[in-house]
Amino acid sequence: MTLIELLLATTIVAMVFGTLAALASGVRQAYEHTEAYGLTTQHARVVLERIHRTAVEAVASDEFPGFIVVPREQSGHSFPEMLIVWSPRTFLGDPKPAQNPEGLPRYNEVVIFCPHPTIPSRLVEMTFPFVSNEVPPPDEMGRWQAELEALIKGNYWATATLTDLLRTAAVTDNVTSTTRRLGAVRFSTRLRPSEAEWEDFLAGDLAWKELSWVQGVYGADMGLRQNWVRIEVQLVAGVDEVATGDGAYQPVTFYDSAALYYELHRP
Repeated sequence: MTLIELLLATTIVAMVFGTLAALASGVRQAYEHTEAYGLTTQHARVVLERIHRTAVEAVASDEFPGFIVVPREQSGHSFPEMLIVWSPRTFLGDPKPAQNPEGLPRYNEVVIFCPHPTIPSRLVEMTFPFVSNEVPPPDEMGRWQAELEALIKGNYWATATLTDLLRTAAVTDNVTSTTRRLGAVRFSTRLRPSEAEWEDFLAGDLAWKELSWVQGVYGADMGLRQNWVRIEVQLVAGVDEVATGDGAYQPVTFYDSAALYYELHRP
């Protein structure tokens, strides 16, 4: 072989090996992406199924609609990241009767779905097993926030981790200039009939039959009420490493919803 032929052969072999290396790298990256996305999806399935099942099996009364959302106030913004569900359980996690099924739940009867108080990348199921105080009414958000903050600071809580892949984002307090990270989970609820309609009815400004009863189901002394919750959870797939300004991984957003139906009684 001449020198030119040898150089051409070497060049062709190098090009073939380079193409094969690039192809192998692409296959490996695609495999890692698929594997990470599959893990993220599995975490999301477990999280959403757990929240959904707890919500639809909640206890509800005329004074407490089964579950409510208590927002976290941070830097002048409101983050609806805490879903409080009336779900009485034994220490083994089995359902048990509510102490006051016609009134308000106790703190040891509620389950809270929220980011971990000190590790925001964990979405947890929080309980207060040794706190028997009655919770505030649903419309007293100030009391809810103050009492929950005191209970959490006092270490009266226990948690079970649902996922440790929760996306976090940095939030800076405009007053203290301190920065903290919050977990990306959001809840929103809707009542039918709504609280505003119920207040109008009690004030005599709205007739019983004009309330927005679910599927028009109501009688002389009782109607069917619906409490609906929308769930949004953002999880991260570890291999994506797409820059998002604060070094976070590329998030994947998952949605779900659940509805609780119960009887609302005419006073």
